[in-house]
Amino acid sequence: MIIKIAEKLRPFTHQPGMKVPLPGSKWILQVFPTLIKVFDGKEVVQDWPLDVQGPVKDFTVQLDLVKGCVHVFGQAQNGSFRKTVYPGESGISFAPTEASKSVERLSLGSHKSQNWLGVTRRGDLKEILPVWFQLGQMISRIDQDSSGGTFSLLKPDVESLTRLWLAGFEGLMTPRIEDTDLQGFNLPPVDPSLSPLPLLSDGWKVIRSLFFKEETLAILPHVPKEFHCGRLIGLQTHNKLTINIEWSKKQLRRMEVMSQEDSALKLLFPKELKSYRIEKEKRISTDNFLELEKGKWYILDNFRK
Repeated sequence: MIIKIAEKLRPFTHQPGMKVPLPGSKWILQVFPTLIKVFDGKEVVQDWPLDVQGPVKDFTVQLDLVKGCVHVFGQAQNGSFRKTVYPGESGISFAPTEASKSVERLSLGSHKSQNWLGVTRRGDLKEILPVWFQLGQMISRIDQDSSGGTFSLLKPDVESLTRLWLAGFEGLMTPRIEDTDLQGFNLPPVDPSLSPLPLLSDGWKVIRSLFFKEETLAILPHVPKEFHCGRLIGLQTHNKLTINIEWSKKQLRRMEVMSQEDSALKLLFPKELKSYRIEKEKRISTDNFLELEKGKWYILDNFRK
């Protein structure tokens, strides 16, 4: 495959007491140098003291979206320490769990430091959405009526996503259902007992819809001008396709497609595109069906208007 994303998402903070979602679970952690609090919604379900003698230098909490865990480390008076937190049956565990499943990945061309205080200060969705997109696939699904509060801002456009980022998140990518910073958002009432985690798990689907519509196999249907270049890899579809997409200047540049079975399918390309090259050999009209052989990767490029 040609289309790859080299950057590994491992956002971090040096700020004690910041909250962070734990991948593979419904838990939110609040991490201090000597204590980890485990939250289920607003309720604390577990306290894990850490054998650390302060003060602590270089205290770091890292959300590892490659391995699906949270690292806590630093330099204490009684020596350096490092703990890796995994989801447990009723809380957290320090024992490794099964390897995290592969997920779809998004890059929007930003390669700045993943220090989360800097990310929050800049407020650039090109940095935020790839983390949101990947983390949302790694959070336990919760079925509930999520419509009021910050859930009302979950819409597939840049303005709504920007407002949701400001009103609906705190700490290190930790969702909230109410704007506790009191920024003046006019949000509809919401049941305070609801879990905020669907902002992550539903959010990745909203972000995905900006670049790919699974129902119609539409490629780059609504790319906002703010995301003029990017890559989306590992897309898995209901009809057993795997798709990688690369675009620049808001135009489709290259695609890779593989099917788990012999198939002929109709991809819906941006309407201005009339043809493309396949396997660097022949040109095909975008109106034609694409015939795929089971298990074989196909490269589509040289798109023309």
